[in-house]
Order: sequence, then C-alpha cells, then structure tokens
Amino acid sequence: MAIEARNMAGRPALSKREIEVLILWLACDSKQQAARRLFVSESTVHTHVTRIRDKYRVVGRPAPTKIALLIRAIEDGICTLEEIADHGGDLLHHPSATTYSPVVGRKSA
Repeated sequence: MAIEARNMAGRPALSKREIEVLILWLACDSKQQAARRLFVSESTVHTHVTRIRDKYRVVGRPAPTKIALLIRAIEDGICTLEEIADHGGDLLHHPSATTYSPVVGRKSA
C-alpha cells in the first residue's frame, strides 16, 4: 500500500488534451507528423510535450527524451507498448486517450 501511494503521488495530473497529444506523438515519427494528424501546428505539439515534461519533472520523475516519456506513459497506464506499435496514429481515437484517470493512473473500463 505504501508503494502504491508513493507511485500515485509521483504521477502528474495530465489534461485530456495532453494525454491525446502525448499518445499520438509517441506513435508518430515526429512532432510535425503528430501536428498534421491533430490539425495543429508543430509548435503546439512542442508546447504540449514541454508542459508534459515539466509536469513529470515537478513530481520528481523527469522525462527529458521521447523514450523516457514513453516509459512514463507505460508506467502510468496511459498506454501500452503494443498500442503504440500496433495502432500508431489511430490511438487518438483509442479509449485510453479519453479515459485515463490521473488519480489512479489506469484506464477505466
């Protein structure tokens, strides 16, 4: 229980949009590709990713690289490696993009 409580305290509260951008960016080859799929500018994707990294840094779990953010997303139950590999850009419409709960860090059913 103490380990679980410690893990929950280390999870940043990501917004629904931050989760959507994170999942899609992780599945894409570049911020530019993610931006095209999101119908936003590359700068907007960059801003979201920077804020996500800042939130992880504040809770003591820095993620300075794309692979580090992928690891954090998997650790926090935001997505799985299989989802990223199998579905790519289709993840924007995947249920985990809209049902992630930052309180418990798991996808709801």
